[in-house]
Amino acid sequence: MVNVELSTLEIRILLKCDKKLLSRTDISQLYKKFTKTYRDAAIKTLLNYDLIEAIEKPKEGASKIPIFYQITPKGKNWVKSYNKNYPE
Repeated sequence: MVNVELSTLEIRILLKCDKKLLSRTDISQLYKKFTKTYRDAAIKTLLNYDLIEAIEKPKEGASKIPIFYQITPKGKNWVKSYNKNYPE
């Protein structure tokens, strides 16, 4: 397992990204009990550790380019190791 100390929110985001592509809006809706600052810091940490990557998917006519988060192979390995420690 990658020796990385992650917060509860970072782990939750990583596990969700393992299942599907998440947008910034998805993360805001799923984890709205956490402050925006805390959510942004969690995403930044995951990006810095190269556990997820940000993908821009331009939408025609949109004023902002939507950003989606996708798990990386390093992130998949982390999730696999994490799930071994916590079987369902």
